[in-house]
Amino acid sequence: MSTKVSMRGASLSALVLLALAGLATSGFLWSKTRAESTPMRAALLSDLQKGGFAEWGRVQGLSRRLVIGDPEDFEAAAALGFVDAVLAVDFGFETRREAEEILKRIPREKPQSTTTTALAGAAEALIQIDRGDRQGALRLAAATAEKAPGLPYPLYALARARARSADLSGAADACQAALVGTPGFTPANVAMAEVLLDGGDTVAANEALIRGGVTRSTDPRAVMLMDEILQAMPSTANAAAGAGPSPSKEAKDLCKGATESPRPVPYTKSWCALAQAGRARRSGDRPAALTYALAAAEIAPREPRLLARIAGTLAQLGAVDRAQGQWDKSRTLVAPETPSLAWARVAIGLGRGRAVPPPTGPTPDDPEISFLAARSALSSGGTEDLRQVMAGLGPSAVSADADLRILSGLLVSGIGKKDTDEDPMRAYVSGLRAQLAGDLPEAAERYWHGLSGHGDACRALGEYVATLRLLKVPPDPKSWAGLRAENAGCINLR
Repeated sequence: MSTKVSMRGASLSALVLLALAGLATSGFLWSKTRAESTPMRAALLSDLQKGGFAEWGRVQGLSRRLVIGDPEDFEAAAALGFVDAVLAVDFGFETRREAEEILKRIPREKPQSTTTTALAGAAEALIQIDRGDRQGALRLAAATAEKAPGLPYPLYALARARARSADLSGAADACQAALVGTPGFTPANVAMAEVLLDGGDTVAANEALIRGGVTRSTDPRAVMLMDEILQAMPSTANAAAGAGPSPSKEAKDLCKGATESPRPVPYTKSWCALAQAGRARRSGDRPAALTYALAAAEIAPREPRLLARIAGTLAQLGAVDRAQGQWDKSRTLVAPETPSLAWARVAIGLGRGRAVPPPTGPTPDDPEISFLAARSALSSGGTEDLRQVMAGLGPSAVSADADLRILSGLLVSGIGKKDTDEDPMRAYVSGLRAQLAGDLPEAAERYWHGLSGHGDACRALGEYVATLRLLKVPPDPKSWAGLRAENAGCINLR
């Protein structure tokens, strides 16, 4: 009996010792995790407040480690959800699903810290933006900003929701409010520059980047906007006549990295191809421009401003059906009055052969839109309207764009010198000049050379067929097979 009791006591003692050892070990591990998390959390908050592309990657890594170490670390979970949502909205990354899942861990019935509330609410608003629910995003971001005053995250989400709703001034106001407490918050500085550029104020956009200290940033969106600003201000770029500004060093380095990287960021690579397309068109190399624009479209992620700009460029190069596809993708994510989308609609409409008036809202500072505005003026008001637009653009902008120089030929009298190897748009403009001069046979011949490969090819077909009718010459439908392949919606094909 006594032996059994002593054995039982020994067993109980052993169990107690094991339990105590287990508690000591778990306590040690918990303390170790908490100790390790302190510097990680400090780094996390620092990266969140700066918010560049590199910082977002570090936030993802740190917050995932913190959540694995402590599943109830709701602040880290909110940080991960916010960054995932930003990457989905601003760069088209497929990170929304992770953001949605991680935010489910945060109990809504329990009060959270102000930072957690701000990050989680901003993340939810950005998720709504990515789903295309702009009104829901506006309400949620505004409500979260009231609950977490002084923090930039919900105000940034509010700025993005307003920008996608075509409220550029409201977006700028939200960016400014976000920067009051956190002036170095890169996303708000970049978003401010973007809405100012889309609103037609290049100087203010440039100043916004300078004030935010991101003019030498490696953040892709900052670098891209800086290059867009450079391209929009040819008079300050000391460019030789006939050539627009070269890309900035930062843009060259960024695009070189995107080309050489085994896993490039699709947004960056697509933007770089689009930028090359614009420079090629402005230099007069239309085939290269089309190649680059098609490459940009092939890899473009779900980011509406990029999609709309690709659509506009493709339409101006004659690939109107492909442009329509990009426009349709963008349209699901932003309001139709958004400047980039509204101007892309003009480019597609002109490409189809319709008279489409320019948007009544702000005109972005963009050389592609300058060329589009000139085309729109010619289609709706003839050479006198074209003359007014050209005067408004100024000689620097005209000299830096091969197609604007071609259009300027309509502002002088006479047929003009005939090119032996004609660019299709130059052929179309030469046909217009010949028609104005009363030489219908010459006009018909030159229109024939301009029946595909540029944004006004559909108009060239209409003029060509009308001229042949006046000459009582039957048209050959085989002449516009190329146009049908790239622009099946051209109204003159009917």
